[in-house]
Amino acid sequence: MDIVIGQLEKLTQDVLCRGIKSISEVSEFSVLAKFLGIGKIVRTISFIGEETESEIYSDDSINAIYSKKIKRANEDSTFVYTYYLEKSFTDLSEDDRKVFELLTNVLSMCYSCAYTLEAQRMLSHIDRETGIPNAKGFRAFYNKILSEGRLSEYAVIRANVKGCNVLNNLFGYQATTDIIVKYAQKLNTTMDNDEICSRQGSDNFCLMVRKEHLSDHLANFTKLPIDFYYGKEKTIYTISLRAGIVKLDDEVTDINTTLARAESCLDVARRKSEQDIVYYDKTAIKRELELIILESEMPEALNNNEFVVYYQPKVRIDNRMLTGAEALIRWNKNGKLISPMDFIPIAEHTGFIRHLDMFVLEHTCRLLKKWKNEGKRIVPISVNFSKIHLRFPHLAEKIMRVLNRYDIEPSYIEIEFTETAYTDDFNAIKKAIDDLKGYGVVVSMDDFGTGYSSLALLKDLDFDVLKLDKSLTSNKDDGRGHVVLENVLHMAKELSMETICEGVEDKSIVEKIRKMGCNIIQGYYFDRPLPEKEFEERIISPVYQK
Repeated sequence: MDIVIGQLEKLTQDVLCRGIKSISEVSEFSVLAKFLGIGKIVRTISFIGEETESEIYSDDSINAIYSKKIKRANEDSTFVYTYYLEKSFTDLSEDDRKVFELLTNVLSMCYSCAYTLEAQRMLSHIDRETGIPNAKGFRAFYNKILSEGRLSEYAVIRANVKGCNVLNNLFGYQATTDIIVKYAQKLNTTMDNDEICSRQGSDNFCLMVRKEHLSDHLANFTKLPIDFYYGKEKTIYTISLRAGIVKLDDEVTDINTTLARAESCLDVARRKSEQDIVYYDKTAIKRELELIILESEMPEALNNNEFVVYYQPKVRIDNRMLTGAEALIRWNKNGKLISPMDFIPIAEHTGFIRHLDMFVLEHTCRLLKKWKNEGKRIVPISVNFSKIHLRFPHLAEKIMRVLNRYDIEPSYIEIEFTETAYTDDFNAIKKAIDDLKGYGVVVSMDDFGTGYSSLALLKDLDFDVLKLDKSLTSNKDDGRGHVVLENVLHMAKELSMETICEGVEDKSIVEKIRKMGCNIIQGYYFDRPLPEKEFEERIISPVYQK
């Protein structure tokens, strides 16, 4: 009996310490099992509502016709071991029964411990709130597909819920959490067996789907309605996702690189209101990431005087005389000028454009003050103001504080709003125009002709200057465009508005709009935007020989 106990102790150590997956790998167990006439052992596990059965030992040389079940349970799972014997348990001798009981106790203890460790590993791969895989579970799945050499069959998707803040504001934190949990569970049901949907915390998800199913999954991103109770009332809310997608290949297999690429695409999608789905393209994403870096660098650049103001002359057609200018911001970054097309949209998106507009106004007033002190000729200069300013009160007062600080006559400053500002918030823009005009500041509509409500705006808003967009003047052979332009110029004249044609580059267009009655031209035909020093030189010689 002592020898048997010694063998059982060795068996325990083998199972616990050597990580043995099958008890048949332990020679001592086979000897004991044969001694007791055990032909087969089947283990049944019940865990989180699921039941699995597996054969953990078999000896075909034994004719096992009897069975005995041993049940073990802990707080998470239940184990049932079914032993198949060549003779009935009741026919075993007392010593044999003791050996059997010791053997089964050690066996169930060892397997239970091993399974508990595996269960803990499995639980560490599951998001507790939703029951779907988490970040660890995703990585395990990715590595499995990688080991099978099937990465090129898949696409990785990084996604998050659009408008999560809106949900919080509408329903509160707890209801929003319930919605996201239900959405995660519903999204998970759309996955095939060889695909994965994982929650990466909060409203963030990471999926790995087969390429041929990608379009179907993307369709689900915008059409999964979630029903939930808000108080006592049943409510339905449709959730949409924005996503960054990387189609995998055999060239790049590192999971961190793949996830970083997908995340960079998602960052771009977050910043582009018109584009919720962004695919990884090395050149395009590199460009977008450069723009994201620009966004983070703008505040420091403003403090470091990297932003400069250029001035594009406005020229009267009849006498070729410089009659004013538009102040335009440029970014001189490490000696290289960054195109406004790169940083202005970013500044608009973040609201930083408010600081840039005030910087241009301040810089322009400082220049006009300098000319005034030096006794030089002063011409009116226009400054663009974004529609973002209209979300905040007292715009006219803020502008006047700057003019008063530099002792600038309001008539020397013209404030330009784009046409979209008028259509986005009519009441706010009307108040801003009325307030500015009340102070004597000239107000103009920029880019007239790019929207769809222009004629109504001509009637309802009392601005002083109408700046016609290049699209109305650029095509010299467009008969319909000619009629539209001629009639707009006529209406502006009847309404006592000064007109300026922008973006003029061709002599024939200059002659055409002159005959139609346009007063002033701004464009490369006469001059490009000029640095401050060159513009001051042009003020001294204001007549163009063209």
